[in-house]
Amino acid sequence: MKKTKSVAFNLSDPYEEQLLEHTKQFTNFSSYIKRLIQRDMEEGKAKIPVKKQVVRSENGGFKLDLS
Repeated sequence: MKKTKSVAFNLSDPYEEQLLEHTKQFTNFSSYIKRLIQRDMEEGKAKIPVKKQVVRSENGGFKLDLS
């Protein structure tokens, strides 16, 4: 089962537009966001304990095992 979370960028806000432009350099937005979340968790910013297992998927993305 998969869960989808959307990210909205307000193009009227120059900062948010800049954030969106930055993400365009990554071919897999989902993997990029997951790596940012993983980094936060590994740096102790998570409220839950982290099992640090990242596996590269067949399509070049990343899979995080958080169980």
